[in-house]
Amino acid sequence: MEVLVQRFVDAGKLCGDDEQFRRATQFWTGALRVGVSGQSVIYRFESGHLVSVTQTASVVKERDNEFGFEASDATWRKLLSGPSNVTTKKSANWLGDLMRTGDRDTYWRQYPAMRRLLELMAESTL
Repeated sequence: MEVLVQRFVDAGKLCGDDEQFRRATQFWTGALRVGVSGQSVIYRFESGHLVSVTQTASVVKERDNEFGFEASDATWRKLLSGPSNVTTKKSANWLGDLMRTGDRDTYWRQYPAMRRLLELMAESTL
């Protein structure tokens, strides 16, 4: 689990240089949280810029303009090693115990950022 959590933390380094990710977060002030078996990685944005990536040893409740996904280590690993075809991957995203949390409206607006984060992680060899 620790290795996977660290991969999510390290993915923040890729996001700042990725044009697709920057476009997906343009103008957003809020946060995206990834929960892995009770631990959280939080990506904070101000006016579309990724300003911090932090790790906590607990589940964090999202506020306005914040959303996230919570799942077990096994579910995240299955998702990240899943099909590379975008259409197939979208339907595979709802597997296992994956659960969306936080502000529903923000989720609908900012989901492309989460999708791109998962694509970057799957493409990388962190």
